[in-house]
Amino acid sequence: TGGNFATLADLQASKPRDNTVLYCAERGNAKYIKKASGYVALAGDVTLNNGGILQLQINGKANATWFGINTAADQASAINNAFNRGVDLFFPKGIYNVHDINLQGCGINGEAGTVWKETGQSASYTITDTQQGSLHINKIEFDGNNHDDIKLMDLENKEHVVFKDIEIKNYIDRCVFFNQSVSEVQ
Repeated sequence: TGGNFATLADLQASKPRDNTVLYCAERGNAKYIKKASGYVALAGDVTLNNGGILQLQINGKANATWFGINTAADQASAINNAFNRGVDLFFPKGIYNVHDINLQGCGINGEAGTVWKETGQSASYTITDTQQGSLHINKIEFDGNNHDDIKLMDLENKEHVVFKDIEIKNYIDRCVFFNQSVSEVQ
């Protein structure tokens, strides 16, 4: 069977043939393809109830909801797993509870009302990214939640950094550490 599924549970209960295309509304209309036996699942892929794997199809930027990232509870693990796929993520409007996020060279995009709220579990930074290259962060509000000793970002080795339409609030120490200078702030 192929087609569109309203929930992740319905999608997982399906029994598609190999190479069948499926979509899940609960995951932001994410597109999946049923893989043959032996495929090893990555972050964002879905394991079916029968053990089969649906591979998440990503072209360019990805929607955070495709990876099961939502506004409930702490999302740090799910967000870090998504960045392991090496894609820029779009976060729909909502408050995402985060700590210790490693961007791994990926960008963050949001929309009006997208908030990353620090949970206070961080060792020292909400966001780190020590990979070389450029970084783009667009339309995100960062809320430090008034936790002591937590800084916003450690962005070593960045050659080009663009912040556009970001807001930083409730960080007691609003430190953003760069080895290089910020190229652009809008």
